[in-house]
Amino acid sequence: MLSPRFLILPFLLAASAGCGLRVGEPQPLNLSFQVEGEPFPRSLADFRGRVVAFTLWEPSCQPCDAQATVLNDLNARLSREGLICFVLHEEGTPVPVANLTLIMGTVVSAPASKLPRTRPVTFILDRQGRLVHQIEKPAESQELERLLDPLLGG
Repeated sequence: MLSPRFLILPFLLAASAGCGLRVGEPQPLNLSFQVEGEPFPRSLADFRGRVVAFTLWEPSCQPCDAQATVLNDLNARLSREGLICFVLHEEGTPVPVANLTLIMGTVVSAPASKLPRTRPVTFILDRQGRLVHQIEKPAESQELERLLDPLLGG
């Protein structure tokens, strides 16, 4: 004979199926950054409702500069579809990369467990601010567009 607790488990599983909870569901990434000349830090939560792609960058890192240029191009082409891109630095004031129009800032608070030491590292968040992709290498425009397309509704 089955114990009563084994009879309850299928009921709980069936009841939770309609709750929208999924094992391994992406969680919002909480990170704040300061844009030079602005009085208050911005938060990733400020961009909820938009798809966000950002790169953690370091000065004198050629792949970082190349990644910033790729994001700048994507930002210019896909902002009307709801994409916003920016480049963040972890220490000090970011050194501007020539001809970029996207937001550049310095991280002021972030969960250490979410920020790898690899540079460049690019994060893609869905419209709810949940981290859905983390790319720890330079990524070409086509690769990022393939990841962004379903999030932008394409």
